[in-house]
Amino acid sequence: MKRLLKFVLPNGSLGPAVRKYLEPEYVIPQPDRRGRCGVVNDIEFYQLDRRTIPRFLQMSDFDAGLTGSDLLLESGVEGLEVICEVPFSRSSERPTRWVLAEPMGSAPLQYGQTVQIGCELPRFGRIIMERAN
Repeated sequence: MKRLLKFVLPNGSLGPAVRKYLEPEYVIPQPDRRGRCGVVNDIEFYQLDRRTIPRFLQMSDFDAGLTGSDLLLESGVEGLEVICEVPFSRSSERPTRWVLAEPMGSAPLQYGQTVQIGCELPRFGRIIMERAN
C-alpha cells in the first residue's frame, strides 16, 4: 500500500477561499474536529490553524502545507523549503501587498535612529526591517 501525501490547508477565514482556489481538481470536504478533511486524488488533506502550519510541518509527518510567508518567517521554524509562492488573497483574485509607510513631510530617518512600528507578528517586522537595511 502506497503512502498518501499529507497536505495541510489553513483554517479560519482563509479556508473557503483556499478550497475554491483548488477546485475543480480538488473538492475538499469540511474537516472533522481533528482537522482531517479526507483523501482526494491520492492526497490526504488536513485543515489546521494557519499560524501553526510551519510547526506541524517540522514536528509531524505532513509532507507540505500552505501558509503565509509572514507566518513562515514569524514561526522561526528552520529547515522548511518554500516550493513556490502562491499569489493568493482570501477576499479577491489579486493578492494583497503590504508596504512600510510614514507620514508625508516627516524628517527622513537617519541611520541608527530608533523608530516604533506596530506589527501583529513582531519577529516578522524585525526580519523585514533587517532585509530593508
